[in-house]
Amino acid sequence: MKKFISLLIFMILIGYATCFVSAVQTYKAGDSIDLRVFCTNNGTYCSAGAVCNGSVVDPKGMILMSNVNMTTSDYVIFNLTLNSSNSTVNGEYQFSAFCLDQGKAKADSFSFMITPSGIEPTSSQGLMFIALLVMTSFLMCLCLYFSFALDGNNLYDVGGNFLKVNFNKYIKQGLLFFSYLFFTINIYFAWQISRNFLVINIATDLLRSFFMFLEIMTLPIFIGFVITALTKFVLDLRLDKLGKRGLKEYGKN
Repeated sequence: MKKFISLLIFMILIGYATCFVSAVQTYKAGDSIDLRVFCTNNGTYCSAGAVCNGSVVDPKGMILMSNVNMTTSDYVIFNLTLNSSNSTVNGEYQFSAFCLDQGKAKADSFSFMITPSGIEPTSSQGLMFIALLVMTSFLMCLCLYFSFALDGNNLYDVGGNFLKVNFNKYIKQGLLFFSYLFFTINIYFAWQISRNFLVINIATDLLRSFFMFLEIMTLPIFIGFVITALTKFVLDLRLDKLGKRGLKEYGKN
């Protein structure tokens, strides 16, 4: 049953990554984008008096440009430039054009994508990110499990006399730190999935900020683990010396 549920969740994630891959023209976020339409009238190119106006709506439904006069040099191809300041939101944009030539009107429209890389994500990339996310999640859970399952207490006899240093405590600390690393990597993969496939800007920003915080905290946490391990090691050396001399740890009868 557990295997079935895991497989079902995995297939749902695959479906999400695949569904959000589009086949429309893709541009890079923050770039100026030229949007072009062909002007035709009764199967021929438009005359010199043709006029085309264009409008652009971003993924949030905000109108970026409304009925803006499009430029042309030959009255065949009309161009509307979307400035870089208006192409920062990732997702699917809607472009529509309205052309008028010799009293005859023609409308045209299409959608285009804006992504952080300017490259249209593929389903194989989505599967790769999901596979990596599942793998690092498994490794994180594995490290967490053994960090709590291992017994790191030093060995004493029934009389409270020290017998042996248990070095598992250092393994537990190492496993906890690796758990943190795998968790940080998980957040990175989740950020990339949201950034490139789901195109949920709020989630992308939150995941990015969280990842940056975890990345910045990696060195201080590592230093903290090292200091804690060295402190415990010094105490264990002291206990070992006391044990060899037949003495007990202070505070123990």
